[in-house]
Amino acid sequence: MLIANHSTLRDFKREAIVLKFSVLFSRRLKEKGLAINIPIPISGSVASERKPLVALSASFFCSVSIKRRSQDEAGRKYLDCVSGWVTLCCFWTCGARNETIDGWFYNSYLGLQEIPPIPDFVVGLYLNNNNIGNITVGKLNHLKDCTFLSLSWNLITSIEARSFEGMRSLKDVSFFRNLLTELVPDTFVGLSMLDNMVLSNNSIHTVPREAFNGLENLKKLYLYQNNLQILKTSMFAELTSLDELTLTFNKITVMESGCFMGLGNLEKLWLDNNNVLKELRKHMFVGLTKLTRLAIHTNNINDIGECGRARASST
Repeated sequence: MLIANHSTLRDFKREAIVLKFSVLFSRRLKEKGLAINIPIPISGSVASERKPLVALSASFFCSVSIKRRSQDEAGRKYLDCVSGWVTLCCFWTCGARNETIDGWFYNSYLGLQEIPPIPDFVVGLYLNNNNIGNITVGKLNHLKDCTFLSLSWNLITSIEARSFEGMRSLKDVSFFRNLLTELVPDTFVGLSMLDNMVLSNNSIHTVPREAFNGLENLKKLYLYQNNLQILKTSMFAELTSLDELTLTFNKITVMESGCFMGLGNLEKLWLDNNNVLKELRKHMFVGLTKLTRLAIHTNNINDIGECGRARASST
């Protein structure tokens, strides 16, 4: 069964492409004994003016539910033996975007090599899937009302110190899948309201303590899938409000004494899948007075000494 929400489709040409693709895809699956249900809330603009994030998701993705069905002897009941969700990137349905809608600025898939001029009134900024190579002072500092910034899937190799100073309302920022190798001191100065930061899927190997200056309200930090090898003493000391830290899929070999000092509010710490981590010591976890979950699986740990607190649980 194919279901399409036509009310959200503004561009009839694009609608035809989507439906044609969906019908062909559905037929192919049926030939293989598969049933498909495709809700397609794709929009070239905003599907709901009240929900810009929903509209953005709708613009770039189709959620496809595929189930293999088999009949019983009576032919009345169906058994779902395979069920899964597949997310298909539908770039061809929305194409490049260069729009400003209700303060949300979309500039994706345009091949931009640098951050373009951004209006002062912007409250949400998407610059995903471009070729931006670096972030410098003066490009974003004027966006005092911006609450969301995404620079994922670019080619960013460096972020100049104080590039975000002035973005006093920013709460969420993502640098997912770029080419960052290090962070410099005062990189994030000015982001006093930031709650959530994604630095995952880069090649970061150097993070000085001073890089996190000004992030006293940060709650969640994602640094998974980078090249971190050494966690230095007081490396995260500036992040006094942090409650979740993800360091999964790095190359951590050394955790210096007090490397988590200052993280008195941390509840979840993910250190799994650092295959070269060989030992744990009690002094490594000094200061984690609220820790409730510690993930250390998929490592090469052969010596834990007197490590751990009774309240921390390993998953």
